Amino acid sequence: MPSYQRVTEVILAERSGVEVRHAAATELMLSQIAPHAPLRVL
Repeated sequence: MPSYQRVTEVILAERSGVEVRHAAATELMLSQIAPHAPLRVL
């Protein structure tokens, strides 16, 4: 399994006006593989 210890930040760019949002799923995934890395949603 890959190591995500060197991840320092995750940026998710979402388009405005769309119905599907991925921030919650990304945050859940990130909590498992790199809980130390902050998530920024644009």
